[in-house]
Amino acid sequence: MDTAIKYSEDGSTRYVTNIESGEILHEHKKQEVWVQDGEQVYVHKPKKAKARKKTIHFIKLHRINWRGIIRNNLLTTPELALLTSLLAFLDWESNYIIDDETKQPFNESSLAKAIHCDRRNLHTLLKSLERKGFLLIEKQGRGKPNRFLLNPNIAVFGECVKDATEHDKFNDVEYRPKSPIKP
Repeated sequence: MDTAIKYSEDGSTRYVTNIESGEILHEHKKQEVWVQDGEQVYVHKPKKAKARKKTIHFIKLHRINWRGIIRNNLLTTPELALLTSLLAFLDWESNYIIDDETKQPFNESSLAKAIHCDRRNLHTLLKSLERKGFLLIEKQGRGKPNRFLLNPNIAVFGECVKDATEHDKFNDVEYRPKSPIKP
């Protein structure tokens, strides 16, 4: 079935409209082009840029800093294993450790379940990572769960960490990266 269309002009604009629905199917702009005999005019329609979806599932690991952590033996094997496990739970363009399903920051109990780790052992490792400057444990107050923030000089999920204050929270920590990331 063919669609019934009509053409209408308004100044230098021509509209191609669906008669039944009134929907504008095309809009054309009038252009003047001077050509010589034997010349032809070609119209190039640039493709519309596709909106970039937030489906990138790669973590940017700062290689120089990560290599420095390993070469200088800054972490024990269990601490390194935990730090590597936490990378899987980074928030998009933020370095909070979150639950992918609820999109809420992990507390210690839910994090222990997610990475299949004993809670007491996890607590000890988290405190050690915090003391060394690789992780920040944000205390929310009495009766509220803590939130965990990974040092952005190590890794980021997305283009960059959008909130510069997340960088600033690691200004006064023990860990000094070989190549600090600028917010």
